[in-house]
Amino acid sequence: MKYSKFLFVGTLAVLVSACSNTPPDIHGREAQINDIQQETINAQSKQIAALNYKVQQLVENNFPSPMISVTPRLYQVYYPYNVSKLTVTPELRYSILKDAKQATRINLLGRTDGVRPTDSDKKVAMARAMFLRDYFVHNGIDPTLIYVNYASATDYADNNWSRIGRKNNRRVEIEIYPREED
Repeated sequence: MKYSKFLFVGTLAVLVSACSNTPPDIHGREAQINDIQQETINAQSKQIAALNYKVQQLVENNFPSPMISVTPRLYQVYYPYNVSKLTVTPELRYSILKDAKQATRINLLGRTDGVRPTDSDKKVAMARAMFLRDYFVHNGIDPTLIYVNYASATDYADNNWSRIGRKNNRRVEIEIYPREED
């Protein structure tokens, strides 16, 4: 019984000492006590403060904003399940194409209604956006103005558990940035 208590206390002492950190070296010099994360946060805080100062200087000197101040015109084109080609509608032909011809930038965002990303869904999302890109280029839009983005099983426009919601998620969003009016 004596030995079992001694063995238990000894084992417990070994386990506790194994879990503890080693004490810092004492050498009489100044030592770093902050961790690397805190140093990173401090450096980022200094950068943010410097950027805030620069923004204040720009505001006080009334410099024009480098940001795009044009609101894009937004359209959505919907697709049937697992289909990437589309019958050209009057809206696409007359309204969307007309705006696209006056654009300085066009974003095409292909989306699917998948529950989780799959290679086949990614291909469908890309093919949907590329179909519209090719349609615009074929109708005289400069291809360097068109930016294509695609994703599957994300960025839902509607719930994805109902038939109507899934139908609304099978789409390409078109963002058309018109020329700035002076």
